[in-house]
Parts: sequence; structure tokens; C-alpha cells
Amino acid sequence: MDGSQWADQEFGGAQLGGQRLSERLVESARLLGAMPGRAFCGVAQEIGLPSRDTTA
Repeated sequence: MDGSQWADQEFGGAQLGGQRLSERLVESARLLGAMPGRAFCGVAQEIGLPSRDTTA
């Protein structure tokens, strides 16, 4: 089973209050599955997601 299949199987049925949020969860899991061993922040940086400044 590849990362995409794993993400669909594990999180595809999640109901987070909206379709967009549920799809976002599955996509996040797919990215993590494609880059095992990487922290989420590292995966997010690699695909170009903006970082959140938590120092303010």
C-alpha cells in the first residue's frame, strides 16, 4: 500500500465539519506518507506551504 492509498484508507472517512477540511486532512496525510521520516513542518516547507509565525 502506498502513501496515497494509506491516507485514503485511514482518513478518507473523517468528518471534520466540512468537505474542504476532510480533503485537506487526507492531502496532508498523503504528503506525509510520500515523505516518511520527515516532520510535517519539513514536508510543508518542501511543497511551499506558507509558515505561520507563532512568535507574535
